[in-house]
Amino acid sequence: MATDCHLHVFGEPDAYPLDPAHTYVPGPAPLDEYRRALAPLGVDRAVLIQPSVYGTDNRLLLDTLRADPGDRLRGVVVTDPDVPDATLAAWHALGVRGIRVNPRFPGGVGIADLPAVAARIAGLGWHVQMVIDAAGLPDLRKVIDRVQEHVPVVVDHMGMTADPAGQEELLDLLAGGRAWVKLSAPYLLTADPAPYAGTVSLARRLLAAAPDRAVWGTNWPHPAHDGPEPHDRALLRWLHAVAPDPATRRAVLDANPARLYGFPERAHAVVVDAFGPPDVLAVRAVPRPVPGPGQVLVEVAYAGVNYFDVLQRRGAVPGLTPPLVPGLEVSGRIAALGPAAPDRLAVGDEVAALTVTGTGGYAAFAVCDARLVLPLDGLVPLDRAATLPVAAVTAYHALADLTRIRAGESVLVHGPRAGWARSPGRSPARSAPAR
Repeated sequence: MATDCHLHVFGEPDAYPLDPAHTYVPGPAPLDEYRRALAPLGVDRAVLIQPSVYGTDNRLLLDTLRADPGDRLRGVVVTDPDVPDATLAAWHALGVRGIRVNPRFPGGVGIADLPAVAARIAGLGWHVQMVIDAAGLPDLRKVIDRVQEHVPVVVDHMGMTADPAGQEELLDLLAGGRAWVKLSAPYLLTADPAPYAGTVSLARRLLAAAPDRAVWGTNWPHPAHDGPEPHDRALLRWLHAVAPDPATRRAVLDANPARLYGFPERAHAVVVDAFGPPDVLAVRAVPRPVPGPGQVLVEVAYAGVNYFDVLQRRGAVPGLTPPLVPGLEVSGRIAALGPAAPDRLAVGDEVAALTVTGTGGYAAFAVCDARLVLPLDGLVPLDRAATLPVAAVTAYHALADLTRIRAGESVLVHGPRAGWARSPGRSPARSAPAR
């Protein structure tokens, strides 16, 4: 599940005429077409951005929001500085959460009017989205700093510059702690085709500067782009290269957009609604769990797969009733501590843990008994630590304690690329001088 924070919709010109100052002529690109393209990639929430070709005529964007009530869409408009407060409130009710400023095109709020408009939209929890070449940031910093006294500033498309000096200016802006950046449209910064390798380093630096203030977007349907047509799947793969850590990527795709655009907070899990074969497993949004006394909430990076999880899914564990989330062992970072959690644990710690049965590890977040949480202290990487609590310990017990493996004996390892044989980093067979 993911949020695309930058897309445009275009309508039939008879119904939605272009602004006289338009600089390109787009073809129709309705929301239904977008969803057919992006839904298979797991994108279920989106932010509509007013394109420059419509100027301050936001009717298509607003009509699209109006036709899709609920919490799947948000919008960013272009407007005049004297827009009435009542109009802003009506737009907010439809899902608008910001105004877009594009100094390259006429119309809308100008740079000089930005601080005053920012003060007006602050009460709505909106932001100012800026389409700028980051190389020009020195000339804009005074105004941006005044805007950020009221609302956040969001910089489109990684600052839209390949100039190293401009990139440093953007990094400096992010270091101030208020600005956001869109990790979007990398094809605008390079002549390289997908996977846009030349932009990965910059995107990683921007993400490192503001991991809680970075969002992702496709720029669908990629208007006014003269190069090879970008493929949205390649843009998502590009983000995987930029943010290989699953927890960081989840923040960019879900948690950060939820804060910026006011989407409801959510988590995702593999849920068993009725006991049965594997096809009863379903991925869906669930409320974020809350740890109770003596418990911790782990943001799951990796989950181990065990036979006990199969038993839960089949209904063979006494006392369990659906709906439930399987998954016995996990690795990840502590996201929250319940009352009376031990002092040895802290938010942000990397850990391996056993989950509380029924609220398991096949999820973005898992509740764990604090007594069964093991801080990793950097000794074991998360991808291997997920099987430490059960699979690795079971394998070690079987080899070292039950079979009492001896020097010179041979061990047949099934599935050597999974489970305990890789996870701890040192298998029981290697601990003894066996073959």
